[in-house]
Amino acid sequence: MKILKFKFDDSFFELHAAFKVNLDIQTDYDIQEDMLMMSKAILKTAGYTKFLTQDTYIRYEESNSVYCHYSFEETK
Repeated sequence: MKILKFKFDDSFFELHAAFKVNLDIQTDYDIQEDMLMMSKAILKTAGYTKFLTQDTYIRYEESNSVYCHYSFEETK
């Protein structure tokens, strides 16, 4: 997986990544899991420990890439 772009602030995190493996041979669940793990790794490096809730998931088959938008869950 190659990160094309990511952006975050206190309320959201966005990740756009290209995959080396053809997305047609992976399930949506596996792709979303890979994206979530990558997002968590980036945020952990930045010092964030909040939980993520996926809001948007888009597959771009022509570029073999995926875009995900997450919201941070409020912790009580």
